Amino acid sequence: PAAPAPEAPSAEPARPPATRSLVVPLPSPPPPEPQAPPPPPERLGAFWIAFEARGFPESGTWPLGARVGAVFDLPRPLRFGLDVGASFASGDHPSGQAELWLLTAGLLAAVRLEPTSWLALAPGVRVDVGYATLAGRPTEGSTRRGQGASVALAATARVAVSPSERFAIFGDLDLGVTLLGHRGLAGPEPVVATTGLATALRLGFALTL
Repeated sequence: PAAPAPEAPSAEPARPPATRSLVVPLPSPPPPEPQAPPPPPERLGAFWIAFEARGFPESGTWPLGARVGAVFDLPRPLRFGLDVGASFASGDHPSGQAELWLLTAGLLAAVRLEPTSWLALAPGVRVDVGYATLAGRPTEGSTRRGQGASVALAATARVAVSPSERFAIFGDLDLGVTLLGHRGLAGPEPVVATTGLATALRLGFALTL
């Protein structure tokens, strides 16, 4: 018998031409810009109450008392304040004893500085206008009484520490001069007086409005 015819080789399927992929990296988004810290909350001011020690070194008179007031925030960093206070002092002399009652109202203009979130400084000036009553218990007729208006102008500075947003502990120091004052005399010598150099120290607390 005849040998079978050889089979023709099968044609391989055509392959697509090789392609090279080109990967283009997309630009990464820019990092977010840092956000500014939120502005501090707006304040109307603060209400405060304090123990007060006043001084008139010329006559050795050191009235003690209390004071209450309020400060109001104007366009930063200005502040305006109003306050009232009452204080008492007495003096002894061989001719008798004199007592001083002093009622005052104060006007304050200051600049508020905040080095940190918990510390504030407020230098400024203040005017105290008041009424003084000088009463004596004389042992002789040379002890004189008196009463009348009192006016003092002083430079002042406040340092306040705030353990919270609405509460602060503060200290004030005033140094100035009395423009109008009075003396309680025993003979020619003053027993109590509101004249000459005027100082004040206040320690208290404030509540933010």
